[in-house]
Order: sequence, then structure tokens, then C-alpha cells
Amino acid sequence: MFGRILTVVTLGAMIALLLTVQGTNPSNVGPVGILAVFFLLYIIFVGVFTWSIHGGSVAFRAIAGSLQSKKPVYVIPMGKSYYYGSVIALGPIMLLAMKSVANIGIYEIALVTFFILISLFYVQKRFR
Repeated sequence: MFGRILTVVTLGAMIALLLTVQGTNPSNVGPVGILAVFFLLYIIFVGVFTWSIHGGSVAFRAIAGSLQSKKPVYVIPMGKSYYYGSVIALGPIMLLAMKSVANIGIYEIALVTFFILISLFYVQKRFR
């Protein structure tokens, strides 16, 4: 059920982003419109990363099952994939926001990556 809701919300955000980009002028939209674009992009990234994490764990389990691994392979549930996906989705949004203000270099990418890794570590410890 959660997967269906996530899919519908992600597709709705894609449609809303397409309508926003096609129907407005960036110079006339103002700060609320720019915030809406970043928010819609975040929702899209959360959906894509959540499904990628969950689907990747299911595929990994299928591959490991065919190899007859002695250790059972754990499939990441959709709820936990959502938490991981919501943390990872912050990375591209933060980089895009930084790019809209100034140039991005290795230092900025390293800082965002470090922030995402710390956040993933926190989520991992929280739901153990």
C-alpha cells in the first residue's frame, strides 16, 4: 500500500513540475515558485531513490539466492527504504541549490557527501 501511495505522489510531483516549468517564467515566478520547484524535485528524488533502494535489495536477494549463499540476505522493507531515500534525496537538492548561488567544486561535493553519510549512519543506528 505504501508503495502505491509513493508512486502516485511521485508521478503527481512529476506532472506538477512539468506544468510549473512549462507554464511559468523563472523571472516572474518569485521565491515561492522557486521553493515549489525545489520541493517538487525533492519529492521526485525521494520516490526514485526509495524504489531504487528497495528494488536493488530485492534484486540482490534474488542474485544471492541463486548463488546459494549460506547467510540469509535481508530485503530492506519499503518503510526503511523511504527513510534512506529521503536522506539521499537531499544530496542532489543541496547541490542544485548551491549551484544556483555559486560554483560547485570538489570541496562542496565532499561536504554534501559527508553530510549524507552522517545522516545515513544516523538512520541506520536509529532503526536497528
